[in-house]
Amino acid sequence: MSFWSKGMAGWLILCIVFIYLVDLFTVDPDVTSGNGNLGLLFVLPALFVFLLFASSFWNFLGRLEFKSNTWMKLGLGALALLLWFFRI
Repeated sequence: MSFWSKGMAGWLILCIVFIYLVDLFTVDPDVTSGNGNLGLLFVLPALFVFLLFASSFWNFLGRLEFKSNTWMKLGLGALALLLWFFRI
């Protein structure tokens, strides 16, 4: 079984594109813009595409068959990354 499916790769690419568009059109807070912040137009589509990617990734993880020891290591690694990223 391959790790990436075509659908999951497509959602990931679209997610990256929408995140880039949000970054591209977002105005700095100290700049006064007459048109408002155009980056907000891409936030909801980016969130929607990310949720579709996350659901396809979650479905893929549900199809994996690992030993319970491997699942425990994956969970501990995810917890360590969460703590490291948020510096708790």
